[in-house]
Amino acid sequence: MIDGDVIILDIGTTVAAMCPLLRERRITVITASLAVIQELADCPSIDLIILGGHHRPTYSSMVGPLTEHALSQLRAGTAFIGCSGIESSGAVLDTTPSEVPIKRLMLENAQQAFLLADAKKMPGEGVMEVAPLSRFRALVTDQTPHHLSNYFSSLADNLTPEVIAP
Repeated sequence: MIDGDVIILDIGTTVAAMCPLLRERRITVITASLAVIQELADCPSIDLIILGGHHRPTYSSMVGPLTEHALSQLRAGTAFIGCSGIESSGAVLDTTPSEVPIKRLMLENAQQAFLLADAKKMPGEGVMEVAPLSRFRALVTDQTPHHLSNYFSSLADNLTPEVIAP
């Protein structure tokens, strides 16, 4: 990430955890996450674009047609997206149907996307598929996802996302 970049940050604790790494950057952040807004609002070098919509208190996020419409007007170089689970088939899942269209728009409107998921989300669960894991440039996680080895081996080399883990 370099100065001047435009990024999209999804909702969720995993995505919000990367905010301290962004505080000194000169970037534009697009988000519907109130946790991200609270973390970055006092950073003079960050331009925040806040997506409006219907407030979901349980997730501290904005959702619905207003959020989707606002996001559809915007473009970014990179999106950082969370999920509730990744199946062994490579399906990236979410448990909240109102969040899935927003995640899909983030993927469409960014030149590249990174999936942020901790080991508890592998395999994880969810009611809707957001996208196949191959749609992401990389999976950023805290442990190597061994349950995905068959999935990775079934992909062509150019479709296999990088795994970034300690």
